[in-house]
Amino acid sequence: MSADSDPQLAGLRKLLSAPGPVYNAILTIPDPGVAAILGWSGFHYVVIDAEHAPFTLESMRACVDALAASPAASVIRLAANDPVHIKQAVDLGVDGVQVPSVRDAEAAAAAVSGARYSPAGSRGVGMGHAARYGSNLEEYLGAANARVAVLAMIEDRAGVENAARIAAVEGLDGVVIGPYDLSADLGLLGQLDHPTVQAAFEHVIESCVAAGTKVGSLGEVAAFARRGVTLFTCFADGPALGSSARQAMADASAAWAAAMSASARLGRASNGCGC
Repeated sequence: MSADSDPQLAGLRKLLSAPGPVYNAILTIPDPGVAAILGWSGFHYVVIDAEHAPFTLESMRACVDALAASPAASVIRLAANDPVHIKQAVDLGVDGVQVPSVRDAEAAAAAVSGARYSPAGSRGVGMGHAARYGSNLEEYLGAANARVAVLAMIEDRAGVENAARIAAVEGLDGVVIGPYDLSADLGLLGQLDHPTVQAAFEHVIESCVAAGTKVGSLGEVAAFARRGVTLFTCFADGPALGSSARQAMADASAAWAAAMSASARLGRASNGCGC
């Protein structure tokens, strides 16, 4: 679906309906300062990982607010495909939710329903953070369905088998492949390059591309782009921070060793000339 095909969409939903690439980063450190750094780094949206990271509703709200002050949209990766989790997330004012372990079209449709107000869904009406505690409730109710995106994660063989039907669910804005959980369910934990895992990736990608639904995963951008992928997870704060820290330590150690070696050579040269 192109952005022009549904002029009613706005915000992140409109972006995901457009044909161009969309880039996101994963936030696992529950700190609004880290969220702000990612929000101002050029990513289209930042995924707050409430499935695997130690987020509370309070820390999620702080990070959502930090991202709201940046150019990036906010998406919460939920702990479960559960209407309570969805309701709590969208009431924080996020731009989208990413739902784990979607195995069939019915699960995808339930996620969409939980994030949308009637008649498009079954979301309950609350006067919380998203609606500025009731001060702009009418405005929010009128705009939320067009703006709040729903992304389904395919992470097991059932999801792969049902990928075409999942991608075709009305109101679903994108599909994200969970590579490590998928490899584990296929009995090949962590073997992302294994032909069986790659075949599963290819089936999901082809199904989503055929349906006109954004699809993506964590991986090498150029390789995915050649396969029709336009949704790219290209950064995760924890691994990136660890990698940078280890590199900084290695560089410092190498610089110290080089300096000591140069000093020793200088000393030997000085002794050799009798100075």
